[in-house]
Amino acid sequence: MLNINFLIASLSDSGGTQRMLSILVNHLVKSYDVSIFVNVSGAPYYDLDEKVKIVKLPKGLLKKNLFIFKYFKKNNTAFYINLDSNSVLFNGFLLPTKTKLIIWEHFSLESNYDKFIFKVSRFYAILKAYKFVILSKKEITDWKSKMKLSDSKMVLIQNPVSINQPLNPENKYKYKKVVAIGNNPKVKGFDILIKAWRTIKTDWELDIIGLDESENDVLINQYNINKTEKINLLGKVKNIEEVYANSSIFVLSSRKEAVPLVLIESQCFGLPAVVFSHLTSAVGIVQDSALIADYNEPINSLANNLKSLIEDKDLYYSLYKKALINRENFSQSLFFQEWKKLVGND
Repeated sequence: MLNINFLIASLSDSGGTQRMLSILVNHLVKSYDVSIFVNVSGAPYYDLDEKVKIVKLPKGLLKKNLFIFKYFKKNNTAFYINLDSNSVLFNGFLLPTKTKLIIWEHFSLESNYDKFIFKVSRFYAILKAYKFVILSKKEITDWKSKMKLSDSKMVLIQNPVSINQPLNPENKYKYKKVVAIGNNPKVKGFDILIKAWRTIKTDWELDIIGLDESENDVLINQYNINKTEKINLLGKVKNIEEVYANSSIFVLSSRKEAVPLVLIESQCFGLPAVVFSHLTSAVGIVQDSALIADYNEPINSLANNLKSLIEDKDLYYSLYKKALINRENFSQSLFFQEWKKLVGND
């Protein structure tokens, strides 16, 4: 049985990267011997098939790289799939000749392009990698222009819907809820969102999902959030389907994003979106099922676009229908098919 090994920093986080990895390995383990290297121990946040092996890497750069090399050699690992090109120098600097490196890039090149050590690691990854799996056409363009990565080394595999969606979701305008999801308040621009929300006079509510208790407390204290403002900090949730099912609008107020899985999921439930203009990969995902806010005037533009969707039912219904059409681009069957094609050629 073909041996495939993945690497991710941690499985215990509730992010989209962890969710995508769990979906893929739970499928691949039916046909392949699958293991996952982690640098941080902890129980997986998402369920993994019991046949998937989790291996905690030792500390220390030399010790870790020697461990990886010996593990691959012993297990005749065919593919080493690293979920971050920035970490290749530190996690698998030397690989057996029979082990093919695949970079499954989940991070935006644009957001950390200028950091020297990351540049070095990415150049090394380009030299060593068999293939780069890229999540969007925008990221492919960036890798070609900024890193001179050839077309022959890149494969476009978009993240699929990772939840059980209703076949005919009801229109959700009646719930009067705007939802934002993320686990990093600074990166996700929740400060911008809160300031924008306070300028909107409405009986709707804003739900912010995904932060831990301490991060929620920081936002509450920093912005003096009270219950009368209808800003709800709901923390981490496992049943994300229920969140989408009981929301009306999805808002992406991030300062930076690669390919946001939560945006794809929200589309599958028919949620019209408001997305910042500088998030080009996200804009490409929603196509014409969202309103695009000007990041050069973040607070005013975000507020105005949210207000438009809240107050204009015809506009809301139009984007709702377009979101349902758009969801067909993100099926799991296509995702699995593309990955099987990639690792099945050995």
